[in-house]
Amino acid sequence: MKHTLSTNGVYLELFHGRKTKDEELDDWGSAGPVFGPLAYVHTTYRDHIKFEQNGEWCELWLAEGMIFYDGVWYGDWTVFTLDGKDEVQLREIKGRVAAYDESKSKVPHDSN
Repeated sequence: MKHTLSTNGVYLELFHGRKTKDEELDDWGSAGPVFGPLAYVHTTYRDHIKFEQNGEWCELWLAEGMIFYDGVWYGDWTVFTLDGKDEVQLREIKGRVAAYDESKSKVPHDSN
């Protein structure tokens, strides 16, 4: 599915990824997906993030302060608009915009 950037709505970016929750990183880790544009982003009881993408209800779950998505643990995430982003940032973001896939958000029982 091709994604276009829009100044309507917000984006949720996952970053500082690692393969296991306890992996020691020498750098910032891997960049993750960018979901958006979103109608909203909402955090509930510090254990999951809800958002709406393309009219679909989406959830990301936190375990020990990290988000698991598509086999990667992310230690950081941000919510932003496109206002103020320069051309280099826009190209980088556009290449990472992804459709949410519920099957990729299932936290493994063996979460290490």
